[in-house]
Amino acid sequence: MGSTHIYEDLDFSERQTRLLHLLPGSWEEPICCSLQVVSLDDKPLYQGLSYAWGKSNFVNTVHVNERPLPITANLWAALRRLRRTKQERILWIDAISINQQNLDERSYQLSLMGEIYTSASEIMIWLGDSISESGSLQSSPVVLEDGKDMQWLRGNIGQICSTTFFADHEGEALAAFGMLYLLSIDEHWTEKPLFAADDKGQLHIANAYTLAWQALQSMLRLQWWTRLWVVQEFVLSRKATLALGSVSVPGELLYDFCSNEKGLANVCEPWRRCQVLTFRFLIANEPLSKALIR
Repeated sequence: MGSTHIYEDLDFSERQTRLLHLLPGSWEEPICCSLQVVSLDDKPLYQGLSYAWGKSNFVNTVHVNERPLPITANLWAALRRLRRTKQERILWIDAISINQQNLDERSYQLSLMGEIYTSASEIMIWLGDSISESGSLQSSPVVLEDGKDMQWLRGNIGQICSTTFFADHEGEALAAFGMLYLLSIDEHWTEKPLFAADDKGQLHIANAYTLAWQALQSMLRLQWWTRLWVVQEFVLSRKATLALGSVSVPGELLYDFCSNEKGLANVCEPWRRCQVLTFRFLIANEPLSKALIR
């Protein structure tokens, strides 16, 4: 991976790791970073990145310590969205913070993984640059700091979730997160606008919300949800943010759903966060989909 002159050795006795300083830049500029060796004992401030590596071929390049480093397309897309225009962002990212060619270092950093994610001020959960890969939808060149967030979503929830078409990938992501928000609200399911009762009193997805519901299902099938390390990275986080393209929402939406709809409000926080991962399988599985949408 061309990492010979990028990494300096870590002192394992000092519980050292590396933080990635993602340098500011515009959308079209090359992605440039620097690495800083730190000790976890010094309690450095940083965000952790939780993401799926994606296809193993390294098709994109970033510059780390002024040297090129190949990375996967999904990580490159995440860095491009995460990069700020005027201020650096400090991150811990396994693929770059760890010298992947040093087996001893990889093993040692693995032993620190739990503490690395617990100590991070926030875990940025990168679900991907888009839900679908449809060529009919456009992707806007907007970074996360300028993208739509929870406040915008709440103010436009009706329009977003009852749309009959998606103009771009951002609209699709907003619809998926909007449905997640509606499901997380503490109210009986019969009061939620996305459900409609049939003549037998059984609840189904209301016709106006069908497209948004399908977007939510598709989002929950993205590769991030299938990763082995998801449980640790999400459960151990002090604070989590879900990011999909240029759209971001608080990770609390996931475990609010479990608390409000699954009766988990009184269990301990780590256990409640573990339970939230069952939500992905509940909503995304095909039998439930066919039962709710007819």
